[in-house]
Amino acid sequence: MENGELEALVSEAGGTRETKRIMESIAKAVYAQPRHYGFKDEDEVGEAFCAYWPRICGLVERYADRGASFNAYLTSSLRYLALSIRRDRAKRFYKESAFIADSPSMAPAYEGEHALMPGSLSGVGKSARTLCAYKERVRYLCVKCAASFDEIQLSAMAKSIDSDSASLLHAYERLRICLQEREAYQNAKRISRNAAWLRMGANQLRLQGEYDPERRRFLQERIERDRRIYTRAIYALNRVRRQGSNLFVAKLLGVPKGTVDAGLYRLMHRESPLYSAARPRYNEARRNHDPSLSKQQCT
Repeated sequence: MENGELEALVSEAGGTRETKRIMESIAKAVYAQPRHYGFKDEDEVGEAFCAYWPRICGLVERYADRGASFNAYLTSSLRYLALSIRRDRAKRFYKESAFIADSPSMAPAYEGEHALMPGSLSGVGKSARTLCAYKERVRYLCVKCAASFDEIQLSAMAKSIDSDSASLLHAYERLRICLQEREAYQNAKRISRNAAWLRMGANQLRLQGEYDPERRRFLQERIERDRRIYTRAIYALNRVRRQGSNLFVAKLLGVPKGTVDAGLYRLMHRESPLYSAARPRYNEARRNHDPSLSKQQCT
């Protein structure tokens, strides 16, 4: 799509269909010329879209013609996001490097991390090897979910799988620090969600008693805009997780990420009857705990 057509779409944007067409055009243009928009390659474009998609969608709403075209506004905004991606990547790298350097597994005399899985198991029976592999997969899961437990529970888990508790406690400390950093982000999104919900309710009440066509159109646009803000906030909050990533587990324990991926997949496949039976109760508990998941607010 040419720039002129994109400018025309942006100037007439007012509904979901137009916004969808605009975002499709933006995605095609950025993937076709990533370097023009400040990205290294298509992979970095995908990383930016995954991390900042709600923010990129908001560019259409925030744009105002002040002498610069929408294409120029889009280009400068995406170049700034590309810089943000690189800064965040560098920040994570140095932070994780410092944590890994302080990890008990990096100590010269430390042997607890690798004592569970010996280098050669040729002289061990098949049942013993299976049990050893199962315990190692459980250890991956414990490290991944360490922030959901306290230190006493983690020590008990380590003892039950014949592992050293240092890795679990170290994972707990790292995840706790990361969650503290995410808390400010979550609070901001909750405030945005609640404010948008209140504005929607107030404007809907005003709309019921308004008969002027121009005022009704204005109120409907405000309601639609707040609905999009509310939806994006819900989407962002649902993406926040208390678990560590598989890459986090792999770096902490010093094993390949593919080993962690395969181990957790096998573990979840083996124990699938447990969490499949508990999933309906879990979903119901989440709906009762978080009003944002209720059908009344999502409609």
